Amino acid sequence: MNVSLAEILMEIKNISAREGKAPSDVIESAESLMEDGCLSPISSRSEKKRAELGLPDLPKADPKDVQKLFNATGAAEVLEINKTALEEAAE
Repeated sequence: MNVSLAEILMEIKNISAREGKAPSDVIESAESLMEDGCLSPISSRSEKKRAELGLPDLPKADPKDVQKLFNATGAAEVLEINKTALEEAAE
């Protein structure tokens, strides 16, 4: 069997997330991605530099498309499990 350490660690992280034990920063990033369609906005400096170089604007992700992916892959359910666990831990 040919399994890398990276694959094992990724699966451990996935199991942990499915059990509601994802780190809060991961939960926040996932929420941001679902709501905005991106993890960080494109800076005006980057937009200006791209224009100076004659590069086209970067496409904007549609949050609805991201939400469809989250729903189709089960990531939305995992996110909800983790949000609930985080809220319960805060009580």
